[in-house]
Amino acid sequence: MRKFLLIAMAALGLLTLAGVMIAGPFVAALAPWTQGSGPRPSDAAMIAHWQAHRATFERLAAMVAEDATLTRIGADFVMPEVAIDGERLALYRRLMREAGILGINHYGPQIEFVYFTQGVAVSGGAKSFCFGRPADFAEQFDGDLDAAHAGRRGGYTLQRRIEGEWWLQADGT
Repeated sequence: MRKFLLIAMAALGLLTLAGVMIAGPFVAALAPWTQGSGPRPSDAAMIAHWQAHRATFERLAAMVAEDATLTRIGADFVMPEVAIDGERLALYRRLMREAGILGINHYGPQIEFVYFTQGVAVSGGAKSFCFGRPADFAEQFDGDLDAAHAGRRGGYTLQRRIEGEWWLQADGT
């Protein structure tokens, strides 16, 4: 009986090793496209965060407006790469860390400050702070964005005003 148990344990070990060797590369290949920045924050928590860091958000919005060619910035990339010098980039990243921002996008009339992400590049969602006039495709709501997007399929961009030109945004693909 002991011999059988040893053989069974060895076989199980080999099967586990084979599974890791087969599944490991697939998991590693997907890693660059998966993301998650923690539990999804409520609208109330995000608005409180924005209020606590408003001066930093205002400074970042002013900087992006000054750097008109800047379209995206994150912890390890900037687009286009020639948009700003290294010292300015370091200041952006310091302020982004201070405000808890993962990235900044500036393609249209608004500046988006990405605060939360989940999912993969082709199927996921985000919650952000936005400054400026909303894009035409953004649906505007007065209530809770998480309740508004519940059950939606496909792409959506929902926004609710925080104050003045500042908006809270939830989007998904």
